[in-house]
Amino acid sequence: MASTSPLTNKVTWHSSAIDIAQIDDKGILTGVSIGNADVKASYEGIESNIINVSITEAILTSITISAKSPSPDASIYSGGQLSFAAEGTYSDGSHIATDSIKLRGIQVLLILLKSMIKAY
Repeated sequence: MASTSPLTNKVTWHSSAIDIAQIDDKGILTGVSIGNADVKASYEGIESNIINVSITEAILTSITISAKSPSPDASIYSGGQLSFAAEGTYSDGSHIATDSIKLRGIQVLLILLKSMIKAY
């Protein structure tokens, strides 16, 4: 039986078009301009599969939050902690969840809230 091991921080990440999409050593991709780029990783002479990434002009249109709770309404005891997740929906119908990028999701929420306050 084959085993697996996390290699995200050990591989070398590659983007086929760094003028469109750049990927850092932690595997975080940043869209630089509109277009497509192929992303792959390599480690000790072994190359991964390729994923095609499309960078679009989509803009954030809504945010949905949820509590990681067994019931729809969240409640915890004093001093307890409760995890929340946020998912953004974009004008092209795509979604991004904060499970993988928690800090960025919070920043997006704050930016959206600030823009809504300025509108009033």
